[in-house]
Amino acid sequence: MTRQLPRPPTAQSGRTAGHGGDAVLSLTPTEAAADRCPSGLIYRKYYGTKMMLTLLAIFYATMVAAGYIIEFTFGALGLIPTQRNAQVTQTAITWNYTTILNIIFLLLAAALLIRFFRSGGRPMLTMMGGAPGEASAP
Repeated sequence: MTRQLPRPPTAQSGRTAGHGGDAVLSLTPTEAAADRCPSGLIYRKYYGTKMMLTLLAIFYATMVAAGYIIEFTFGALGLIPTQRNAQVTQTAITWNYTTILNIIFLLLAAALLIRFFRSGGRPMLTMMGGAPGEASAP
């Protein structure tokens, strides 16, 4: 994934390739990961890349620590089964209550989408699509 950025006057690194006076600057893997995570984008925008990476590392370390705490606690209390009694059976597609509920809620979702678009939802989304502080044309 690349992002079009203007070339700084002192940029002489191998990361740029000329493109009509501008340069295509490759994103680092960290920047690419932040672009896929909405909260990472927000943290990077308001606090900067260094703080966003710090928060990412803290959140990741917390999740890993929580997983290990749960595993070791369950192991110490003997809550992890030693014998598995699960049986895997062949299943087929069947009509049951979940199928009926899925169809009902798909119809409800379709009705809500139709109502949304008929009542001016698309222009509203277009109007709301700008970034904070940007003036959008009606």
